[in-house]
Amino acid sequence: MTGAPPHAEPLHNLREYRNLAPWNLHDLAALVGAVLDASAIIEASYDLEVSSPGLDRVLRKEREFRWAVGKRVRCWLAGGREMRGRLVAVEPDQLVLEHDGERVDLPRTGVTKARLEAEVPWPRKA
Repeated sequence: MTGAPPHAEPLHNLREYRNLAPWNLHDLAALVGAVLDASAIIEASYDLEVSSPGLDRVLRKEREFRWAVGKRVRCWLAGGREMRGRLVAVEPDQLVLEHDGERVDLPRTGVTKARLEAEVPWPRKA
């Protein structure tokens, strides 16, 4: 890990928890911490850090786009335009969004950046 202390190494990539809601990370950290403490496999003092790529993560790889199907996204297009909507399909040459009930095809070559739009279970602040 760049910039991390020498003893700060990822314990394990918990891929089976990749769909865990961010507000449940505290519970996961407590569980992992209890297991580590009980097993005493780490003799030195340590800090357990649990993180998430974020509610509004940038989508870059094909697998990230496919994972995001069904979720709200924000796309920046060449020329400065932005488009928001629900990603309904990922095709080789385009992303398909649903915006205001209508299908919008975005050529992949014209999408300069794409990011998840956070969908939270509480009201957004204005």
